[in-house]
Amino acid sequence: MGGIKFLMRKGIAADREALEKLLAESDMEVSRPPSEFLVVEIDGELAGAARLEWEEQNAYIRPIVVGGKWRGKDIGKVL
Repeated sequence: MGGIKFLMRKGIAADREALEKLLAESDMEVSRPPSEFLVVEIDGELAGAARLEWEEQNAYIRPIVVGGKWRGKDIGKVL
């Protein structure tokens, strides 16, 4: 990620507001608890998030969202 220091972790309840804002940037809503998301935090800011979704025996990573100012910095690849 070009030397950017980041923290990747499981989402927590305190992330709900930032996660809602991040998803709203991509016209999405949070319909699941933050704990179902993997988040990337940079300098205390939620920069991106992804969720693993299961359908029967198939797993999908969706959505993958990256905040506007962080796009183009390979955060989506990290997720």
